[in-house]
Amino acid sequence: MTGWNFDMSEAPREGRVIIAGKQGHVTVSQWLAKHDRWEMFTKGESPIAWQPWPEHPTLTNTNGAK
Repeated sequence: MTGWNFDMSEAPREGRVIIAGKQGHVTVSQWLAKHDRWEMFTKGESPIAWQPWPEHPTLTNTNGAK
């Protein structure tokens, strides 16, 4: 992982991400376009930071092993 990114406008709107809230909680989330908000958050309460969701190690293995 690359660490926390505090610019929520850079968070991908497709797939899952790890997000952090103001009250110290961290959760898996995804953008809910229909509701214009992040899953696990209300429209008026946005997360403060995000990280990419990690891929399974066999999907990113550079030596070709599966």
